[in-house]
Amino acid sequence: MSSDDALRSVVAHSPRPIVVTGDGALARRLRDVVGAGVGAPSDGVRPGTVVETTGAVEEVARALSTVADLGMVVLVGPPPASGAALDLHDDLHVRGITLVGLEPLSS
Repeated sequence: MSSDDALRSVVAHSPRPIVVTGDGALARRLRDVVGAGVGAPSDGVRPGTVVETTGAVEEVARALSTVADLGMVVLVGPPPASGAALDLHDDLHVRGITLVGLEPLSS
């Protein structure tokens, strides 16, 4: 299965709405692949799924705080820097967020 297919499979069963973070080539391509919006929905509803493309610890933390309870955060960007720390207990165990990591999309 290609990484494109894996991403399509994950988002096919992901809570809606879906947003993609980042503004690079990967983020733009992902929006095309999954038909997602940019940033947060404008109607004030928290996204059900956030696809994070930057790999920056701050952006991963923002995705976790932005997504709706029982939502999903999909990490598709480069891995965070070595030694990066995130406290995931409340997000994963209290809010019920699902965290998924996928390899970057194929060229």
